[in-house]
Parts: sequence; structure tokens; C-alpha cells
Amino acid sequence: MRIIRFSVNHPVATCMILILFFMGGSFAISSMEVELLPSISIPTLVVLTQNPKASPEEVHEEITMPLEEALNSVGSLASVNSVSLEGESRIILEFDWGRDVALAEIEVREQINRIKLPDDAKKPLIWKYDPSSSPIFRFDIFGKAGQEVGATELKHIADNIIKPRIERTNGVGEVAVLGGTEPEYRITGDPERLKQYNLTVLSLVRCVREEARNRKGGTIAIRGGQQASVRIEGKAGGVEDLRNLIVGTIGPGKTIRVKDVAEVVKSTKKAESFARYDGRASVGISVKKTSGASVVSVVEAIKGELARLSERQEMAAIEMAVSQDDSEYVLNAQNLVVDSIIQGVLLAGILLILFLRDIRATLIVGLATPVSIIAAFMCLKGLDLSRNVLTLGGMGLAAGMTLDSSIVLLDAIYKQLEFGKNPRDAAITGASEVAGGIFSSNMTTVAVFLPILFIPGLMREIFKDLSYSIIWAVLFSMVVGIL
Repeated sequence: MRIIRFSVNHPVATCMILILFFMGGSFAISSMEVELLPSISIPTLVVLTQNPKASPEEVHEEITMPLEEALNSVGSLASVNSVSLEGESRIILEFDWGRDVALAEIEVREQINRIKLPDDAKKPLIWKYDPSSSPIFRFDIFGKAGQEVGATELKHIADNIIKPRIERTNGVGEVAVLGGTEPEYRITGDPERLKQYNLTVLSLVRCVREEARNRKGGTIAIRGGQQASVRIEGKAGGVEDLRNLIVGTIGPGKTIRVKDVAEVVKSTKKAESFARYDGRASVGISVKKTSGASVVSVVEAIKGELARLSERQEMAAIEMAVSQDDSEYVLNAQNLVVDSIIQGVLLAGILLILFLRDIRATLIVGLATPVSIIAAFMCLKGLDLSRNVLTLGGMGLAAGMTLDSSIVLLDAIYKQLEFGKNPRDAAITGASEVAGGIFSSNMTTVAVFLPILFIPGLMREIFKDLSYSIIWAVLFSMVVGIL
């Protein structure tokens, strides 16, 4: 075979090709996204519509049925299931595998916009199922030892300082603040004084709401023909601002303020959630990543942002502690698989030494496995696959298979050397004799795992990374063995 003669007659070129395989694979490994499991996109959408005042029968007739009729015309729709509850309609749309969910969502939204729903019904929400939408990172903030930091102040720091910075981090999809309390102002009207000024509670509420909100104030002409918009800042900034709000007038020049008819007290809202860290009250910040982003990369970026935040003056009395870090679990799981591969290769090398009794030959065969496995990552990178437990598990399964080609070739060459041929002729003759068998053996392995790539549905999404890893590792082992 020409490739065998080429590799024997041009050893320097052969070494350069193997080095190229190794370097290309190493670059691919370092640039691949790191995940625990493959990215699985399940083609399912859920349409949620709420109407708090409607009974289940009304929801079914006025919301669910019209939406179902409209959504039945969406392309590649496999099934439609609906549930009508009191005040809520849920419609589950399952599409054929291979359907672009993003395009399906646009088409679903277009069909929904054509439907006239009851006036009391809220705008339908379209929810896309994403297995990777769970939080990947959480940290808690609390006061340092000896520092008194209240729950309201912690909540303020989390909402106004930490959350905006984390949201701007590349790959972050959603940031949720858990625990803490928010301030609120309670205005208690005095019935006697309200009656004295001919006011009611409703008029007091309306006046406070109107005075406390921001309003558009028009525009101001600037030299050069430009205009600038003006906005009147009406939002109250504290108890005194609320107490001095004008709620009415009595004749010319005399105004009625909130303090004249009511009491204003600052308090805290009822907490909607609670957070604790190591038995201490805290405020938790939970982070979700965007679809397709790497867990490890996103967490590293968040930790870098937290390190910069800790240097700010506002954070001097605040301590931050990580309570959930999925990147550590991902890396630990992958390290476990990598350690298993290394142990398997070393054990195979020991067995080769025992049987071949030649360290030089063992080193040659032993180098074939890591080169084949590392080179296979070039193809996995080209297929836009991530470095996850299944791809590494496939490499682990292929580690033993990759030795087969090199061992068979080495045995054939040793046999020719025993017949008295020189090393060059023995290498060419021995490799040529078994090349056909090696090719057939590797193609048999490929034929076992190739059909998995053509199975439609969830099974293909789960096991395609495993199949690609084994196929490419086996194919590269055949090439490396012959070289």
C-alpha cells in the first residue's frame, strides 16, 4: 500500500503528521466548551394564559379552544395537549425532532397575535423547555463578623450593585435575588381630618399616586434647532417627601399635604423568600446561564466579577460565600473520566511489556492511543460538540480499541523480522499483510455505533456524542497505527 511505503520511506514527514494530529487535537480540547452533559434541545413549547376571574369552563371555552384551533396550523406539530384550570390555560406543543424551536416560537407567537382573547385575560406567555435552564451558580452575602448589616441594606446592595454587574457578564441569562426585605411606606389616613378637608381615602390614594410618579414634562428648545425632553421627577425619596406631598387645596395659596390628613411610617414589606447560609440570615444571588454557554466559562467570569466587586467601598462590610458551583462538579466528573482513561492506558502498557518483553515496542504502541484520542477531538470540535462526560466516556471506551490496530501491526512486523528480513522490508511487508484485516475490524466497530446517529428522537441527542467519540477515535487509531 502506498501509505505504508510513504510512512516507511519518509519517517520525518510521518513524525510531522503525528505531531500535527497531536497539536491540532490539543488546541481543539482547549477551545471546546466544557459541560457536564451534551446540550439537548427538546422541541416543546408551552403557552400559558392567565385570566384570574374565569372558571375552568370559561377558560376552556374562551381561551384554550380558540388558541388550540389557531395553533393547530403551526408546521411540524407532533401533538397538542391542553389543561384548563381556574384562571389559567396551559397548552403544550410538541414538535417533530429536528424542528428549529426558535422558528417554531416565532410562528406560534404570530398565530397567538391573531386571536382575540377576553379583555380580562393576560397576554399569553410562551415558555421553552431547556434542560440547562436551572441555576448553575449561587452565592450569599451577609455582614462580616462584628459588622451590623440589616436585611434591607443587604437586599439593596444585591439589587442595585451586585445584580446589574452580574447580568452584564458574558453568558449570564438570569439573575435572581433571594431573601432580604425591601422598605415600604405606610400611609394611614385620619378619618376625622379627611372629613374636615372634604377628602376620602380613595382621593388620598389617587393624589399620592399621581404626585409620587414621574411625569413627562415636555421639551426645551436648544440653540441649533435641537430639543431636549424634560421629565418631572415625582418619585418620593423618603418619609418627609411623602408627608409633604400635596393632596388638595383650600382656597388660594393654601395647600393640603399628606401630613395634614394622615400619618406616614416607614416599615418593611413582608418577605417573599428567605435565605440562610451556615445558619446565618443572608441574601442569596442565584445565576442561570444562557442556552449554549459553557458552565465553566460563565462561572469563571462571574467569580472574576465578584473579585472586582469586593474591592468597592460599598462592599467593605459585606462578606460573600459561594453556596453552589456547578463548574466544580463538571470538572470533577470530567477529571474522574480522564483519570480512568490514563489508568487504562497505563495498565495496557504494563500488559504489553509482559507479553512483548520489549520496552521500545511498548512505547511505540503506547503512544498510538493518546495520539489517536487527542486527534479525534479535532473532528468533535468541527462538529461543534462540547467536552462533556459522554464524549470523554466514548474516548475511554475507545482507548482499548485504539491499541488493537497497533498491536496487530507490530506482531506482523515482528513475524517478518523472524523470517530474516531487514526492518524496512519487514515493516512494509508486515503492515501490508494485515492492513486489510485492520481496516475491516475498524469498520466493523464503526458500523456498530454509526446507526445511533440516525435514530430520531431523544436517544440520538443523548448518545450522539458517545458515538462520534468512538467512531473518530477508532478511525484515527487505524491511521496512526499504519503511520
